[in-house]
Amino acid sequence: MVKKQKDMKKIKLTEKDLRRIVKRTISEGSKGENYMFFSNLKQMRRQIDMMLENFNPHWVDSTLADGHDWADDKISESKTNIDSVFDFFMNKKEGEDGEYKDDEEKYRTGTPLDDYDDPEDYYTSHDKYGNPINDYPMK
Repeated sequence: MVKKQKDMKKIKLTEKDLRRIVKRTISEGSKGENYMFFSNLKQMRRQIDMMLENFNPHWVDSTLADGHDWADDKISESKTNIDSVFDFFMNKKEGEDGEYKDDEEKYRTGTPLDDYDDPEDYYTSHDKYGNPINDYPMK
């Protein structure tokens, strides 16, 4: 037996309202079981792109130095989490034959990246073939 709740309001829906609600419910269900995973990835990408394109690095540095270093901590935590998920899926995609190696494993295997504290330094100082780019040629 279903109890009727007394504090529930009665509302009137038009047929158009009902069709819209049903359509939205069906479309959300057809996006897949994990549609929020992809929605969250897209949202993160939009926000990161906006920060990289619109935030002055000097302003960000001064804001972080002005007692808001918690934001730097949050970015670091997020990167660690994204790295874990990325590595998991890459390993799953490549299979169990060990083809994919995460950054830490690349560091341990003696790649040219070992000489750089920040891999970004390596990529900005070498061409796509790994040859050093010398902005200041020797005379």
